Amino acid sequence: MPAVVYVIVLTQFAIPFMYSGVALTLPATGLELGASGVALTLIETVYLGAGAAFLLPLGRIAESADKITLFKTGLLIYAAATLLIGFLPSMATIITVRFVQGVASAFMGATAMAILFENASAHARGRAIGLCLGAVYAGLAAGPFVAGLVTTQLGWRWVYYLTAVPLFVSFIVVEAKLKHWRFSAPDLNWRASSCVIAAVFLLIFACASLGRGAIGYLLLALAVAACVAFFELDRRSARPMLEVGRIRENKEYRGALLGLFVIYAGGFGMIFLFSIYLQLLSGFSPQEAGFVLMSSPIVMAIIAPIAGRLADRYSPKGLAALGALFVMVSLLMATTVTIGTGLPYIIAVLMTQGVGFALFSSPNMSLILHSVEQDQISMASALSAKMRSLGMVASMAIVTVFVSVFMGSGPIEQGGDYVHGMMFGYLSVLEYSFVVHAVLACFAAWFVIGRSGALFWRRNSD
Repeated sequence: MPAVVYVIVLTQFAIPFMYSGVALTLPATGLELGASGVALTLIETVYLGAGAAFLLPLGRIAESADKITLFKTGLLIYAAATLLIGFLPSMATIITVRFVQGVASAFMGATAMAILFENASAHARGRAIGLCLGAVYAGLAAGPFVAGLVTTQLGWRWVYYLTAVPLFVSFIVVEAKLKHWRFSAPDLNWRASSCVIAAVFLLIFACASLGRGAIGYLLLALAVAACVAFFELDRRSARPMLEVGRIRENKEYRGALLGLFVIYAGGFGMIFLFSIYLQLLSGFSPQEAGFVLMSSPIVMAIIAPIAGRLADRYSPKGLAALGALFVMVSLLMATTVTIGTGLPYIIAVLMTQGVGFALFSSPNMSLILHSVEQDQISMASALSAKMRSLGMVASMAIVTVFVSVFMGSGPIEQGGDYVHGMMFGYLSVLEYSFVVHAVLACFAAWFVIGRSGALFWRRNSD
């Protein structure tokens, strides 16, 4: 396969690595820079939010602009931002550059699969797509382990330094193979795009401010208003970014997309929550915490292909719903975690969630793609990525709300009276976050099943 295909595979590894791995560095980052718990959540949430907010507008731009130029622009900015973060002296500057990094990830996310499809030969496209999906799981699995090891041995800044190296090498390879740069005026509904971007970031900062009085509620109201404005402007557009009418009419498609959004809103924040718990409350080193946290994505990587094969024989709706129930069970288990909880129990929680996500993901994606016509598959794939990204943002927004309410804006510390004082607030964060996430996982199962619960385990006829 062409070298550019392997570069795209690497970017599919790097993007999930930069949120699963960065979660391991946050306690060390916060301790060095005197950051609050809310600031630590913003490092992850702003990154995810920027990617989610810009993905739809950039996806629309990519339909009429040069995809290679957009991809190379995103890759170069992403690499430079990654390197720069390692040198930054404050949380405010890190959060700002994480925003830039998230926008760059949207440039790549909006174009990568289309470039892969165009550059891989017809008989190798399936293999290339498989490599990309494997890279996503590998990034999720390697992030906690590699980042934990590097943070323990060299310091948290080295996670960014070392990650930037292959990204710059990848840019050099793409530039050598695909040298053309073509810029054109983007065909975009700017008002609708501005509203969706504003809605995501107003929501993020509203969640971070809910413990500070009226400002949080004002930002939340503005976020809702911006969201309503986006849907109205997009509905009136000649080329809407979301074909809401078509989604509304297709019940299976709608249910699977809603289930995808809600399952990620319910389960994604667990790695972040347990990273801080293990390092600040239980005294684990980043390396030790990384070993523990990689148990969930490893289980996902093992079981997801099996779940995909089962979806060809049995109802994907039933398998996806069963996966959502496993995620719900893992979250209910997590609500009982306290300072003295044993490590085997934490690993059991993580592995149960890994089984749940593995059983859910492949069958639900199969359900999405089989519920639309052939000419809608590309849009369905892009929209599923959008719903997954928004679910991640929603999950971290929930965590941010509880961190803001129970921990406030004081800097985090480690050991001594702090663990017996302010960090008890973090146990409340864990409990309330996991309860809300468990309820969302239950709704995910409901959305997927819909009104066909009686056909839960029907064998597929085709």
